[in-house]
Amino acid sequence: MRQPQGLTRRALTAQGLTRQGSNRQGFTLVEMLVAMALTLFIMVILSQAFIAALDTFRGLKAIGDMDEGLRTTVNSLRADLLLDHLTDATGKPIRLKSLAVPTEGFFRVQQGVSGAAEATDWERISSYPNAAMLSRREATHILHFSVYAKDIYLAGGTTVVNRPENFFVAAVKPKALGASRLLDNAIDFVYPTGGVTPHRNGDTVSSLWAEVAYAIDPVQQGTTDLPNGGASGTGTPLYRLCRWQYLVPADNANLNNGTKEPFADRAKYYKSVSCQADVVPTDLWFNSPADLKAGKRRFVNTDTDGRTILLNNVVSFSVQLMKAGEADFSDVGAATPYDTSSVILPVPLVAVQISVRVWDAKTQSTRQITIIQDM
Repeated sequence: MRQPQGLTRRALTAQGLTRQGSNRQGFTLVEMLVAMALTLFIMVILSQAFIAALDTFRGLKAIGDMDEGLRTTVNSLRADLLLDHLTDATGKPIRLKSLAVPTEGFFRVQQGVSGAAEATDWERISSYPNAAMLSRREATHILHFSVYAKDIYLAGGTTVVNRPENFFVAAVKPKALGASRLLDNAIDFVYPTGGVTPHRNGDTVSSLWAEVAYAIDPVQQGTTDLPNGGASGTGTPLYRLCRWQYLVPADNANLNNGTKEPFADRAKYYKSVSCQADVVPTDLWFNSPADLKAGKRRFVNTDTDGRTILLNNVVSFSVQLMKAGEADFSDVGAATPYDTSSVILPVPLVAVQISVRVWDAKTQSTRQITIIQDM
C-alpha cells in the first residue's frame, strides 16, 4: 500500500491505515463456491416464483377472456329476449307468460336428442339425496324467435314512437345493379301506428322486425385435445355458438307479387334479409312477420348468411323452459319443440334458462354461465 507523504509507518498504524496480518489479495476458492451456491439457490427460488406468477397470470387472463366472451353473449341474449316477439291483430305486443293467439311473430325452442351425461353433480345431490343431478353437453338446442323493436319515448317533452337507433338494418341489391323490390316499395316499411318509420338509405333498408336465432354451428370446430382439428382427434367435441339475424319487412304485399326476384339473388344481395325460395324454387319470397308466425320459410342453422360467431370452443349450449304451472326448468324434448306457431297454442312461457359452457385450451379448464330471463 502506498503511504501518503509525510507520515511514518508508525503513525499510519496508529490511525489504522495499514493492513495487519497476512497480505491476502482476494476471496478463497471455497468462499467463491459458497457465494455461487447461495446465488444459484436464490435464483432458483426467484425463477420458480416468477414461473408460478406467469402461470397464475396466464390462468387469470384465460378466465378473463372467457368471461368477456360469455358476458358479450349474455348481453346479446338479454337484449334480444327483452324485446317483444309476438303481436295481435292491432299490433299490440303479446307477452309469452300471458300467451294469446298471435297474428305476427313467433317464439320457438327446438332440441335434438339429449346429450350424454358427463358426470354427477355432487354439490346438488346433497339437496336431492334420492336424485342424480347430471351435467350434460348439449349441441342441438336452437333458440329461434322474431323480435319487434317498437318503443315509445319522450324527446323534449314530445312523445316519439320508434327510436331510429333501434331499427334493424340490412344491405340489399344496389340500385346500380337493377331494381330491388325492397328499395322500390317503401310502403312495405311504413307502420300505421305513426312516429318514426323504417326507411331506405342508399342501398340499405331498415325495419322494426327481425328474425333472430341462437344455435351451435353443426360443423364441429375441434376437440379439447385438438381445438382446431375439426372432427378428428379425441376428447370432448368443440363448436361455435352463433347468432343469426335477418331483417323482416313489416308487410310484404308488394314484394312478392308480379315478377319476383330470382332465388339466386338471395346469396348475392339479401344475405341479411328473411327470405327463402318460393313455391316455384327459382323465385325468391320475402317473409313478413305473419309468414314467420305461420312457420313458413324460417332459417336453418346450416345457413352461413346472416351469421355472427359469438363464441369459439363451445362445449355446450342448453336452453330450458319453465312453463306456467311448472316448478322448475325442463327440456322440451326432441319430438315436441315449443313453438307459438303450433296448431294448438302451447302452454304460456314463464321464463327461459340458458347455459353456455366454453373450453380454454391454455388452462385446460371450462367456464360456464347461466342466465334466467323472465318472459
